[in-house]
Amino acid sequence: MFILVSNVSTSISWAIIVLQRNSSQQSPTQTFYSVYSLNLLLHVLNGSYLLNMEAQMNLNLNFNQQFYCKFTRLMTERLKIIAYLERKNPCGDLRCGPGEQCIISEDGQGYLSGHCICPKVCDNFGDSVESTPLCSTDGTDFPTLCHLRVHACKTKRNITVKYYGKCDPCENFTCPAGTMCKINADRRPECRCSQQCDLYSDPVCGTDGNTYENECLLTVSSCRSDKSIQVYMKGRCSENNPCSAVFCDVGQSCHISSDGVASCKCVEYCAPIMKPICAMDGKTYDNECEMRQSACISKIYIAARHTGTCGSGICAGFEGCIPPKVCVVRDGHPYCECESCDSRLSEVCGSDGITYANACKMRQESCITGKTIYQKYSGICEGCYNVRCEFYAVCISDNRATGSCRCPDHCPEEGILGTVCATDGITYQSECHMRLTACHQQRFIVVAFHGTCDSCQNVVCPYGQQCDDGLCSCPSECALPRKNEEVCGKDGVLYPSKCHLQKASCHYGAPIAIQPLSECVRESGIDNCECNEVGAYDTRCSTSGQCRCRPGVGGKKCDHCHSGFWGIHLIAKGALGCQPCSCSLFGSSRNDCEQLTGRCQCKENSFGSKCDSCDPDSFMTPNGCRKKAEYMAPKSCTEMRCYHGAECIMDRSGLPDCICPSGCFFNDYSDLANITICGSDGNTYDNFCELTKFACKHQLDLVPASLGICHSQDNEMNDIQIRRGRKLETASMLGTFCATNQDCKTYNAYCAATIHASIKICKCRERFFASNDGKQCIQRF
Repeated sequence: MFILVSNVSTSISWAIIVLQRNSSQQSPTQTFYSVYSLNLLLHVLNGSYLLNMEAQMNLNLNFNQQFYCKFTRLMTERLKIIAYLERKNPCGDLRCGPGEQCIISEDGQGYLSGHCICPKVCDNFGDSVESTPLCSTDGTDFPTLCHLRVHACKTKRNITVKYYGKCDPCENFTCPAGTMCKINADRRPECRCSQQCDLYSDPVCGTDGNTYENECLLTVSSCRSDKSIQVYMKGRCSENNPCSAVFCDVGQSCHISSDGVASCKCVEYCAPIMKPICAMDGKTYDNECEMRQSACISKIYIAARHTGTCGSGICAGFEGCIPPKVCVVRDGHPYCECESCDSRLSEVCGSDGITYANACKMRQESCITGKTIYQKYSGICEGCYNVRCEFYAVCISDNRATGSCRCPDHCPEEGILGTVCATDGITYQSECHMRLTACHQQRFIVVAFHGTCDSCQNVVCPYGQQCDDGLCSCPSECALPRKNEEVCGKDGVLYPSKCHLQKASCHYGAPIAIQPLSECVRESGIDNCECNEVGAYDTRCSTSGQCRCRPGVGGKKCDHCHSGFWGIHLIAKGALGCQPCSCSLFGSSRNDCEQLTGRCQCKENSFGSKCDSCDPDSFMTPNGCRKKAEYMAPKSCTEMRCYHGAECIMDRSGLPDCICPSGCFFNDYSDLANITICGSDGNTYDNFCELTKFACKHQLDLVPASLGICHSQDNEMNDIQIRRGRKLETASMLGTFCATNQDCKTYNAYCAATIHASIKICKCRERFFASNDGKQCIQRF
C-alpha cells in the first residue's frame, strides 16, 4: 500500500510512505509495516542543506490505533518542515536603499530574516573587477566598487558605475612638450599630436574650410581638435572656398564633402570623460562637450549653471553665480569662479574680434575681464588668416574684417604657474605679465625658468642640465618622434630623435656627437669581432670587420689613438675617448705626442708639456719663440706662416695676410668634426669647425684641449683666460657664442648660459628645436 504525502516543489523529492503487508501469518489488523527513509533536498539562499529524515520503523502495530498515533506525530513534524521549505528568500522582496546590501540572519528557532545595512569594511580582491578604480555617475573617482557603495549609502544618493577607470584618464597625466593627452578606444591616456612640422610653405585647403601652411600642420590640427580634417585641395582656401558661402550657427563648423559641397555640422565626437555639468535647461551632461553638442543639435543656447549633477550637491541650491561664472565647491562651500578650460583646439571668433582656441577659452576671457564676449562664428576671425603677430601680440579683426596686431591689455590676478624669470634677467609675476611687457616694449623675451631670477644665480648645473627655480635637472621627456627622425650617436647607439640623444648626453654628463646613420650598425653587424674592450663601444663590427671606435681612437679593432691624440688608457677611467695632444701650433715641431703622458715635442727655445712657453725675454710667434728685442713683423709670404688651413696672399697694402678657406680644415682632427670640445683658450666650442673658424680668422695658437665642455677646478678658471664679448660673423646661427639676446638673430632663439656664466650660446627657447642647418627654431607639436 502506497500513501502519497506531498509534492512540495521541484526542489523537494516525493515523500512516499510504504505500507507493506507481511506474510499471510499476520491478520489484517496485526500487519507489519515499515516507513522507509524520507530524503528532502533543501536549497536555501547561498547554501545547500541536505535534510535527512530517517523514519526507519519496524513496528508491530495495530493499524487503527498505535500506527495511527505514530503516523500522525510523524506527519506533524513533516508538515513543519514543508512549511519551512516553502518560505521564500528573505531578501527576495526586500528593497534596499542606495549602496545598501541585504544580509540574512537566523532568529535561533530556524527562521531567517533579511536586513539592509551599509558596507563598513572594503576588502581588496587584487585584480578583480570589484577592486579596480572606477568612475561614478556623479563624476567621482573611487578606488573600488565597495567604496562607491559606502559613499552612496552615506549620502542616500543613487550612484552607480559609469566607467571602470578614472573619470578623466588625462587628468594629472603629463605629456611631453608639444604633445597632447588623448583618450584611446580603451579609455587609456596617450600622448599624441606630436608631429614636428617643418615651416616650409606648401599651402593646402582643409575640409574645414581653413588654410594650412602644409599638410603636416593640417594633420596636427585635426588631431588636436578631434575633428576629421582632410585635404580638400592644394593651395589656399581663399580661392573657390565652398565654406565662404555658408554661415554656420553657434557651435557648428563648416565641413566640405568629397564632392565639394559645404555644410554646417555639430560636434561629432566627445571624449568619454565624466565631468558632469548642470546646465541652465535643468539637465545634467557628462561633460561640457556633450552639453555643447546637445545645444548645437537642438539649436537652443545652453549654458552651464554649475559643475556637478543637477539637483544634488552644495551648488544645486546655490543661485548666486552670474554667467559666465559657475558654481564650484571648495572646502564644502560654494564659490563663483571662471570655468577651467582644456587645451582642445576648436577655434572660434569672438565678438571682440579675437580668435580663441576654443569656446571655453572665450568664455574664460569674458569671465576674467568682465567684458561681454560671445561667439560670432566658428573658425579664425576673418582678416586674421594670414596675419602673423610678433612679441606675443594677438590679431584682432574689426567690423570690416581687417586684422591688426595688438598687445594684451590685462593679466589674471593670480599668475598661472607663479613667478617666472625671463631672459632679460627680470622676475615677473607670471608668464602673462612677461608677455605683456615684451609686447609693449617690442622686445623678444622668453621664460628662462620658473621662479625668481636669483634662485638660479649661483647654481652651476652639470652638463646638459638646466636650472629651474633653483634646481638642476635633465630634460624629463621627449616628444614622440616622427618617422626617419633617428640619429646615430658617436656612442654607437641609434636614438629615436635628437632630443633622446641630448637627454642621454645629459644623464651621461658629457656630449654625445652625431654621426652618419650608417655608422650605427644594426642587425647586419657581426658579433664577437675581438674589438678592443677599451677603445671600442662594444664587440660588434661591420661586415668589413671595422669595430665602432670611440672619439680619437683608430684601427680596425680600435686598439690605438689616432695621430694627434693620446691616452687610450684614460678611457677606462671615464674619458670619452683618446684626448687631443693639444700641442701648441706655434711652439711644437709636430702635432703628435707621447701616448702615456701627452707630452709634445718642442721647437728650439720653446718648452712646457705643450710647448707653449718661452723665456721671459721672448714671446711666442707663429714661427716659435722670438726675442722681443729682435722680433720684426713679417713683410712677405716667405716670412709669414699661416695656420688652420689658411693661405698667405699679399693684400692691397702690400703686406702678407692669411686667408681662411670657406669650409672647415680638419686635418688630423676629423674625429672632432661633430663633437663638442674644449679649446686651449678655455672656451667651449660646439664642434671643431667652430673652433678652427675662429682660430683661423685671428690666426690664434688655438687647438682642442679636451673632449666635451670645458671644466674648471673649484668653479674657478685658474690661469685660463676666458675670452669675453667675442662675436663671430655666425653669431646669428644657433649654437654660436653670444653676449646678449640681441646677438641671436634667429627667431625664437635667445642667448643661453652654459655651465660657466661667462660663456653663452644661441639656442632655441622652450618647445622649439633647431633645424638641421642651425638657422631656424621650429616649434614642436
